[in-house]
Amino acid sequence: MEHGASPEEYDDHASDAEGSGIEDQDVKQEHDTSPNGAGDGVGAPHVKPLSHLQKRRRVTRACDECRRKKIKCDGKQPCTHCTVYSYDCTYDQPSNRRRNPAPQYVENLEHRVHRAETLLHILIPNLDLNDPGIDAAVAQGWIPGAPGKGHPAAAQHQQPPTQPALHQSQNENASKGLQGKGNQSDTSLESMVRAVAQLDMDEQGHWDYHGHSSGLSFVRRMREQLGDLMGPDTVATPFIKSRPMSQVLDSPKSGPDSPSANGDMSPGALDLPPRAYARQVCSHAVDDASALLKVVHKPSFWQSFDRLYNISADNYTNEDNKFLPLFHSAMALGHLYGKDDQSSLYKQGYENAIQQGFGHFRLARQMMDIADCRDLTSIQAVMFMILFMQSSSKLSQCYAYVGVALRSALRMGLHRQYAGNFNPIEAEMRKRVFWIVRKMDIYVGAMLGLPQTLSDDEIDQDFPTEIDDEYITMDGMTPMPEGQISLMTAFNAHTRLVQLLSKIVRKVYPIKVQTGTPDKSYSVPFSVIRDLEGDLEQWKSSLPAILSPCQAPERYTRVQQLLRLSYAHVQVMLYRPFLHFVANEKRSKPVDQRAYACAASYVNVSRNIIHITTQMKQRGLLNGAFWFV
Repeated sequence: MEHGASPEEYDDHASDAEGSGIEDQDVKQEHDTSPNGAGDGVGAPHVKPLSHLQKRRRVTRACDECRRKKIKCDGKQPCTHCTVYSYDCTYDQPSNRRRNPAPQYVENLEHRVHRAETLLHILIPNLDLNDPGIDAAVAQGWIPGAPGKGHPAAAQHQQPPTQPALHQSQNENASKGLQGKGNQSDTSLESMVRAVAQLDMDEQGHWDYHGHSSGLSFVRRMREQLGDLMGPDTVATPFIKSRPMSQVLDSPKSGPDSPSANGDMSPGALDLPPRAYARQVCSHAVDDASALLKVVHKPSFWQSFDRLYNISADNYTNEDNKFLPLFHSAMALGHLYGKDDQSSLYKQGYENAIQQGFGHFRLARQMMDIADCRDLTSIQAVMFMILFMQSSSKLSQCYAYVGVALRSALRMGLHRQYAGNFNPIEAEMRKRVFWIVRKMDIYVGAMLGLPQTLSDDEIDQDFPTEIDDEYITMDGMTPMPEGQISLMTAFNAHTRLVQLLSKIVRKVYPIKVQTGTPDKSYSVPFSVIRDLEGDLEQWKSSLPAILSPCQAPERYTRVQQLLRLSYAHVQVMLYRPFLHFVANEKRSKPVDQRAYACAASYVNVSRNIIHITTQMKQRGLLNGAFWFV
């Protein structure tokens, strides 16, 4: 501050004093500092009222010089101060004053906000604009409650993703007084797929069955419905080299290249890879590939791993020999994942990684009798094999191996509650192993359009306890630290989501349909779609906040994103049969807006999946082929 400035601090508001006391003080100060003040002091009283009224006028703003010196300004051009001291009086500097907007401007903004809120509530009736998590949700690239934009990472207490579009039409009908037999809420939505199985024979004479929930059935039907929009007809897929679609999404069959083919192990087959390298590869399988599945109890796995390297092969016990297939199956799966650009997966390519993993797959397969798995370690090895085959697009054998694992689990009674003489680790792993195999059965069955093996009525096994591995020992389980969420919470949430996938397959892709048409086309009631959306919303609302999109500790980041992908995949299965409602021939006819909303939701969900995977890739989380999500 300059020494010649007034002792009163002064800014743009200083000339706009509101109170009478301040105004009087300003008048006195300005009178005293007036250039004519010394000569007019005696005869001034008879003109003081007029002078006072003139001084009380509000000065719109101070000139640049008075603002710089923070002194009073009379707002003239030029002002008195600049005139006395021969300064260049300018008003060029922008004002820092926050001006009160005109009432008309405020009223116009209020009308616009009200109109925008009305439109939002029409499109997304259950969107809560006061939700504190909405900003974080939008930052993550999705809109809570919007058609196709909801997912497991959504904020809590929201409504089904596409429910708004469905309810919009219902509300319109209600306002028009539509009642009686033609109630719109009881109508059905035509599915683009047919309740007809596809049975194909390849050049070797092998039969392939594809149910109508399979991806291959959908692609074929979509080509029939959308025609040229699908591009030229080709047998190859864009993501598998020289692999016909029927071989990528096929049913179980045997072949000369089957990984189950037995063969004599080479003399060096039992040689273990370097310890540091093996630990890195196995960690990819344990930490990355099975982030949501939790196939093994990690402390026990690494204890057995260290024992393999600490003793010679001649001194291996029966437990060590049973662990070897699990070790090699983990090595097979781990080769398909890499942490960074320096890993062998990125350096040597995916095809080479599959070949390296396939060598360990063969070793694991040859070290065990897969038809007689009677212990948890053997089933865990089979589950890693399933993940390897799934990640390398070998669905033909994958489904058969899932059946082997599931029947082995049933033979061990893993589907039933049993308070046997098990230590805490074994008791928890029995629960985990069963529910993992159960999820695999549902997922692969939905992918291929094949039946599920086990009915829900035959299961009474509990979900695993939501405690992390390090708190489960042979002697007992210790509670998690207060306020910390276990990663097993994500496991159980994923299990409930896969159960919803099973329900969607039953409701949206039924086998037995009441239809008189020869092509067995069918429709799905709107009420069924709304109920399924409600189930998905209830699942989403039950998620802990730490598993929703937020800035969480690194240990939760991967499961957050994988749950988002899982939720989006279930939405794909829900809305996929109705994609044909965006076709031109459908749009040219009157189409129920709810039908179009389902088709639009499928498109939005597909875009959301691309967005999620792009984010994961940028953050280093998409470091392999993630299935069963």
